[in-house]
Amino acid sequence: MGRWWEEPFCGFDVESTGVSVEEDRIVSASFVRINPKPRPPWQVEVHTVLINPGIPIPPGATAVHGITDEMVQAKGRNPDGALQEMRAHLDGAANRNEPVIGMNLPYDLTIFDRDTVRHGGRAFDTSIDFGPFVDVYVLDKQVDKFRRGKRTLDALCRHYGVRL
Repeated sequence: MGRWWEEPFCGFDVESTGVSVEEDRIVSASFVRINPKPRPPWQVEVHTVLINPGIPIPPGATAVHGITDEMVQAKGRNPDGALQEMRAHLDGAANRNEPVIGMNLPYDLTIFDRDTVRHGGRAFDTSIDFGPFVDVYVLDKQVDKFRRGKRTLDALCRHYGVRL
């Protein structure tokens, strides 16, 4: 593999009912595959699912991601199929040895694993299912260890001049 940003790579993100990887549920998941060759234009595949978690979404979680109970009840998919679909995309990236990029991936991947297993899916096998991963939160902490302020995605984008 050459420079990873010049080869196909993927983005992964989930939104959930809270911050507990063991108790909370996923309400949306997104997987984006980007092939920067040939340039321009990049080839982009976007896969996003809205998921009905089967439990109420707390107001604090809705304040973070904007997803409401009414939205998931009206248009949310059953978690079983939606999570398996996202798992297939992650497996494909791993099989192609494409980096998966995200923000605070340990949280996203752990809650994704727990919710997938809860709905009858296969757990991650850490000896074969993982990597490579690029976590922008981890990179930021290494590049600028002592910077004050928040390290949310919004804050990092503002700090580095990236349009969100």
